[in-house]
Amino acid sequence: MFEAIRSIFLSRWNPIGAPLLSEQEYDRFVPEILRMLLAGASEEAIAEKLEDFEMFMRSGTSGVQRLDVAHALKALTRGPQVPILGLDGP
Repeated sequence: MFEAIRSIFLSRWNPIGAPLLSEQEYDRFVPEILRMLLAGASEEAIAEKLEDFEMFMRSGTSGVQRLDVAHALKALTRGPQVPILGLDGP
């Protein structure tokens, strides 16, 4: 699930508003999101955590984008797994 979370971050979340330096740019945030997902956190709680990350990075990502990312992340815990654009790869 680490790779799926990373993929969502890379495709839907750009809190710094600039091109990424590497695909590992947001990896430090994945474990906490994974713990939240496994604990059954709500989309709103995940969006709040994304806001905390953004504040840490001193960004200005919109609330709409945060909710979209939170929705995609929460979908990872719903079964059966439904393909999400940009996540289904080899």
